Amino acid sequence: RPGLYVVGELGGMGLIQNAITQGQQAATHIAEELAGTQPEPEVADVAIIGAGPAGIGVAATLAQQGRSYILLEQGRFGGAVASYPRQKLVMSTKLQIPGYGSFGRKTLRKEELMDGMEAVAKHFGIQVHADTKVTGIEGTEGAFEVVTEKGVAKARRVVLATGRRGSPRKLGVPGGP
Repeated sequence: RPGLYVVGELGGMGLIQNAITQGQQAATHIAEELAGTQPEPEVADVAIIGAGPAGIGVAATLAQQGRSYILLEQGRFGGAVASYPRQKLVMSTKLQIPGYGSFGRKTLRKEELMDGMEAVAKHFGIQVHADTKVTGIEGTEGAFEVVTEKGVAKARRVVLATGRRGSPRKLGVPGGP
C-alpha cells in the first residue's frame, strides 16, 4: 500500500544495527517526500508501529528532520529487546545513531542495549505510547487512520516496525497464516 513502509525484523532485517539503519533510511525517504508540506493539526507526519530498535531508528531520524510522529508500542519501550531474559547476551556491532553518536560494542547484555536505546530516546525527546495495541490501519497515503485499542491516530505515512513479536492479523485461508 503506498505510504506504508516495513522496516526491521518484520522485513527480514533482524540484526540490531541493520534494523536501526533501515528505520533511518525509511524515515529519511519519508521526510524527503514530505519536504515543503505544511503540518496539519492532529495529523502526524508518520505513525510508527513498534518501539524496538527499528522504530527507535525511525523516530530519532524524524526528530532530527523536524517531522512529527506518533510512536505506538503494544508492549513497552524496547519491543522484543525488553522481553529478553535478564543479562541475555546480544550480538551486534557498535550502534551508530546519526545526531547522537554511537553506543554498545560487538557483544553486550540486554540491559546495556536497553540503556543505550533509552539514552537515544531521551536525547531526541522520543515519547512512546506504550501498551497501545494497533488493531487496524485504514485510509490511504496522506490520510491514514491507525486504529488502536485506545483510539485512532491520524498520519500521512505509516511505518511498521513490529518485529516478530507483533500481532499480525491472520488471514484464515488454506495454506496461509
